[in-house]
Amino acid sequence: RAGVQREWMHPEAAFDLDERQDDVRSALDELSEMQLKVLTLIRVNHLKYKEVAQELGIDLGTVRTHKDRAIKKLKRALLPRRKETT
Repeated sequence: RAGVQREWMHPEAAFDLDERQDDVRSALDELSEMQLKVLTLIRVNHLKYKEVAQELGIDLGTVRTHKDRAIKKLKRALLPRRKETT
């Protein structure tokens, strides 16, 4: 979506978008493998927690823990940057 709209963006806005995408990639790289799997299954694949637990062979509580820790890490990594740009 952003790639299609990029040609209509002001160059500074396109630069900011690229920088933000780099920030998100870096933040995702900081997640553990399990945190990334759990978050992807929940947020991208739209699986329910119980389905994620079954898919990965882990307890439901463990799914919640990995998801919560992933979200906290992402917020810590991305929110300070967001406040700087607003």
